[in-house]
Amino acid sequence: MKIQFLCIAVFTISLTSQCSGIVARPELIHHVIAANSDGLAVHPKTEEQFEPAQFAAFVNDILNAAEQLAERRQQKVNGRLRVKVLVHVHGGLNGTEATEKRVETFADTIMNEKEDWYYPIFVRWPSGALSTYTEQVMHIRRGNRSPWWGPISAPFVFMSDLVQSLGQMPANCYYQSMNMKERTVTFWGWNRALSKNWKDAIAASNHVNVRTSHAFSDPLITSRNVCADVVATPVRLTLGALCQGTIAQSAWGNMKRRTTHIVHPAPLIGNPADPDAIKEKGAGHFFDLLNKRAEQSNSGETYSYEVYFIGHSMGAIVLNNIFTKYNRDWMRSKSIRGITYMAAAASVNETADAVIPLLLGYAANNVPFTFHNLTLNRVAEISERMAYGVAPAGSLLEQVDQHVGGPNAMPDRTMGSEINVLNAIHLFDEVKAYCEFKAFDFKPGYRPATHSDFNKLPFWKPSFWSQDTVTTPNGRNYYGKRWLREYKPAQELRNPPKAR
Repeated sequence: MKIQFLCIAVFTISLTSQCSGIVARPELIHHVIAANSDGLAVHPKTEEQFEPAQFAAFVNDILNAAEQLAERRQQKVNGRLRVKVLVHVHGGLNGTEATEKRVETFADTIMNEKEDWYYPIFVRWPSGALSTYTEQVMHIRRGNRSPWWGPISAPFVFMSDLVQSLGQMPANCYYQSMNMKERTVTFWGWNRALSKNWKDAIAASNHVNVRTSHAFSDPLITSRNVCADVVATPVRLTLGALCQGTIAQSAWGNMKRRTTHIVHPAPLIGNPADPDAIKEKGAGHFFDLLNKRAEQSNSGETYSYEVYFIGHSMGAIVLNNIFTKYNRDWMRSKSIRGITYMAAAASVNETADAVIPLLLGYAANNVPFTFHNLTLNRVAEISERMAYGVAPAGSLLEQVDQHVGGPNAMPDRTMGSEINVLNAIHLFDEVKAYCEFKAFDFKPGYRPATHSDFNKLPFWKPSFWSQDTVTTPNGRNYYGKRWLREYKPAQELRNPPKAR
């Protein structure tokens, strides 16, 4: 009797799930494309490298699952089932466990949304600070892997980094002082003392499709932070400034190397015996396979692929490389429906070169999509506190622009900074009808307030990209009642917003 009851219960739960459209709990292998440090595709669980045929079969299984979700959702466009695929690429300083947690936390919610549902695919690449710097010191020489001379020369490379970092300390201390000055004069309203970049950005705030933001101050929190800054200043101007030098630049350089190898795997360097086989083993080949499936399906009668891209921080660099390499393929498939960059570490120039041709090409074929660029408030950008205030103030983008990135001109600065976007907004004039640039208010207790917060909020929802904050006639953002109701207190990664 107990066995019969158990069977009936299992059957009932299964039938109910199928009828309600609820999807089974996601597994890592169904939602992750993983790359190793050389850009080769590896199994998300075992980390073993795929052979070309294995990787193609692995990707096909994922896309088959996306089509099965479309069949359960039964939403159609022009008589064909919509296959809505959301591709998320994380940024730097992420470990393997971060992607696993992201799948466990969000995949179910995303697939079960009433309207804003997608089949989520998370692209994982190794971007941890320690692993990237260690590899750079031990093995990477002028962008190439040196298996023998790398370890032998490692002590000399490390000492060189250390000595150069010492030499850069005065400049880094200067940049930290400028950071403190900008924060101080902004909170006290001394706009005349702002730097020229800030004044120019404020002047550009009324540009069409730009949603600028406002910084709200809390006297108690501000006073506490000022006191903490004073106490931490000696450490921040010594050890902190030292860590912002060549050591950080080396780690950043190797992270960028890894973003490049996702598209151009390291074994392609030199004269490989079978370059096509190496390309097909690269993690970036996933995008080629996705494109081909979308193009074939969109010319058929069953499925209509719609692909949405989310790039956070250095994930925008990865996507810019993908959009550039596969530009003609994306044009043929006409499958892109949205690109959203969150606190993009890619430069304004790189983003414009990668995204604008796609926007123009799709518009010419009457298949427009929207490019959304989300940023923190400019004060939040320079005020982010790490390591209890001992580390230099400012988000990762602030560190890139001021210390490790070495921009030669304003358009070489990061796309994810509100100041940079407003200063270079004219580069997007040709496609402004297909772009939205949104900065979030900086308000104590509300996200996003730090660089990593974007991945802790509903990054898959169009309302998050453009509508969740209310825009006043003068272009200012403020938090509406629904936002305050749903996102206070600030949501943790383990407690995502519920699907509606």
